This record gives sequence, structure tokens and C-alpha cells, in this order.
Amino acid sequence: MVSLKEQIDYFKPSNLIGSSGTFDTLSEIYQHQINRFLIGDEEEMPLTIKGFEAIYHDIITKNKAERMQIPGMIEMRVDMIVVAACLVKFVLNISHIEQIRVSAHSLKEGMIYFIQQEMIEEDNLRASGN
Repeated sequence: MVSLKEQIDYFKPSNLIGSSGTFDTLSEIYQHQINRFLIGDEEEMPLTIKGFEAIYHDIITKNKAERMQIPGMIEMRVDMIVVAACLVKFVLNISHIEQIRVSAHSLKEGMIYFIQQEMIEEDNLRASGN
């Protein structure tokens, strides 16, 4: 089995792309910090590496009650965000990531869209007689 570090060294990603869960929460916290919130149908939510670093410091130095006071933190994530943020920090430390990108959509929404598009293509092929 190839390690994550070996894969990162081989593929040399420059972007860390996150969706749902922890990344939604990190972005929500960041949006509160910069006083800029999603408008309408934006495809990406804001989160910079510098912004993540500041949030990471807060998350790992505060207890649960203090983390709950962070604007944008939700109760459902308050415990696991510590571990998740440490994992994100680990990836940033072993890579040369230049940008964090947070999708406004979840992976399951993407899969549903993908399956829906395949079904539409199959219906079109059947309708055209192929």
C-alpha cells in the first residue's frame, strides 16, 4: 500500500478540496471572521490557508465550551472538529498545498447529479433508437 505522503509527492497537488462536514464548519467560522457570507448559488465557500491556521490554533487550544462560543461552530461538530482540523493540518504540513477550496456541495449531491446525468443520457439514447 502506498502512503499518503508518497501519493502527495507523486501527484504534487496544489489545492486541497473539501466538502461537507468539517470543511463546511471551518468555512462557516472563517466567514464569520471575515464578515463575508455565501450569497445565492455560489459553488465554493471561502477558506484560506492563513484563515485555516488561525481557526486551527483556536480549535486546538480551547476546550469544548470555548469552542462552542466560536461563531460558526455547530454543536454536532464541536468534538470531532479537533481531530479533523489536526488531519487537515497534517495534510498541509506534508504537502505544498497553495489553496484550500471548499465546495458548497456535498459528495453525495455530486454523485446524485452524476447518476442523474447518466440516466438522462441513457433515456436520450433509447429515445433516439441507439
